[in-house]
Amino acid sequence: MTAKKTFRTIKKNGKTYNFLALPNTNFFKLEIINMYGANIERVIENKYGKNLYGISHFIEHLSFKSPKDFTSEQLMDIGKNEGSFNASTDHDRINYWFQTIIDNIDLAIKFVCNVSENDLTKVNQKEFETERDVVYNEAKKAWDNHQQMFHRNVTSRLLGYHKEDNNIGVPQTIKTFTLQDAISVKNIFLNNEQYIYN
Repeated sequence: MTAKKTFRTIKKNGKTYNFLALPNTNFFKLEIINMYGANIERVIENKYGKNLYGISHFIEHLSFKSPKDFTSEQLMDIGKNEGSFNASTDHDRINYWFQTIIDNIDLAIKFVCNVSENDLTKVNQKEFETERDVVYNEAKKAWDNHQQMFHRNVTSRLLGYHKEDNNIGVPQTIKTFTLQDAISVKNIFLNNEQYIYN
């Protein structure tokens, strides 16, 4: 016999909480979705004339570095030893998640909240540069895959957006990002009250 799924949505204090209960599974997953995403890069270009295409994806990565309650190493150890985690960026959202057993519910909540709410002010320059290199190499690899980049670029090209408005940016632009750029854009994300908690 399979477990019966139970869905429930609660709206409270301007936030939407979506719950899916899977009885008798001992499974817990928390996902926090910021309903801004790479679209903010287009707004920044239009408002300030600054090219930060690709910074949202970079911020997704950087948010796992030096959050409020953990060192970067502690956070990675929890992710490797207590469950599984990841994040993703799209034009209309950035989502962070952690899944584990129900006994780790408090740890999972603390993990995801620390990452999604990381204001990046504890990130040091070395961590910043290391992660920027990681994202630079991801973008370089993506641009070497013509089929993947066709998929990433088709919407932007059809709508007449900037050629780098593809959710990953281009390596040359990524190399120009500063830690202050990342902190400023993450602050925009943090001031956005459109979050979904799953």
